[in-house]
Amino acid sequence: MCVSHSAIMSGISTNSVCRTAFYSFVEMFDQTDTVALGEFQTKLGVSRKYAQMYLDYFDRCKVSKLVGDRRVLLNGDPGALFSA
Repeated sequence: MCVSHSAIMSGISTNSVCRTAFYSFVEMFDQTDTVALGEFQTKLGVSRKYAQMYLDYFDRCKVSKLVGDRRVLLNGDPGALFSA
């Protein structure tokens, strides 16, 4: 579990919303090798601000990595973010 989860997500999300964002993000890689901020924002239906916060969080937790202006998936295991 990424230790900074509560600090980052405090006040902006519940655990279930974070899970939804995570699974939506991972699911996008079934169709493509990389995901851009705008694509993720559209998928979630949230503002750019919130989409960016989730992507930054996923990067810090080593779920994804920013390469140029797109993200690649490093670890699609929910255990990277959520305890059992």
